[in-house]
Amino acid sequence: MGRFVRKSYLFLILFWSCSPVSAEAYLTVDDYRQLDASHQRAWIAGVVDGLLLMSQGSNLSGRRWLLDCIRERTMDQLHQAFSKYIKTNPDYWQYAAAGEFAMAMNESCPKTPFW
Repeated sequence: MGRFVRKSYLFLILFWSCSPVSAEAYLTVDDYRQLDASHQRAWIAGVVDGLLLMSQGSNLSGRRWLLDCIRERTMDQLHQAFSKYIKTNPDYWQYAAAGEFAMAMNESCPKTPFW
């Protein structure tokens, strides 16, 4: 599956929870970068809550490892992983931050479930 399709799918899953600190339809990565650290963490918490809520009752067996990885991380670990991802991918700063957050977690989490 191509990067665009994966990002589109993940963006749609997370769209409604994209930005508890913004009245816009979604927050871009560049908008996210302008937030102070406490607002960044609040935004991440909202996206994670949305992702975990959307996974309830869904057949996400192929992505269960990703949800488990996110669930087991602290807010600081999630924040650091996303910060590292966006620093190394400035070409994506105009994209929706929720989709890029999902891509960052996809890259930073181990590809096998924790036992």
